[in-house]
Amino acid sequence: MLERNNMSDRWIYFFLGGIFGASALLFVSPRAREKIVKFAEQGRQRVGEEVKKGQEKIFEGREELEKEARGLVDRARDFTNREKEIIRKAIEAGMQAYKEQRESRRSNFEI
Repeated sequence: MLERNNMSDRWIYFFLGGIFGASALLFVSPRAREKIVKFAEQGRQRVGEEVKKGQEKIFEGREELEKEARGLVDRARDFTNREKEIIRKAIEAGMQAYKEQRESRRSNFEI
């Protein structure tokens, strides 16, 4: 039984050694290195393109948000001006009513 475990361990080490050796050969081999460099360059270009697309989408989204914000600011300004006008008219009406009431009381006391 002890020999059986040693034999299976040897096979595992043999396959692991083969895998590590093959991967080392790929990295050392000039042709494999060229393929890896080419693949990395393609990946870098693709990432650059995707980043550019993302920046364009962000820019377009920013423009839309600016338009919406300007519209909201204009609507808020109009609403505020309308409300100011209503309040101003209410104050004027109150002042006018106060003056009329005061004058009517004066005329009642003068009699």
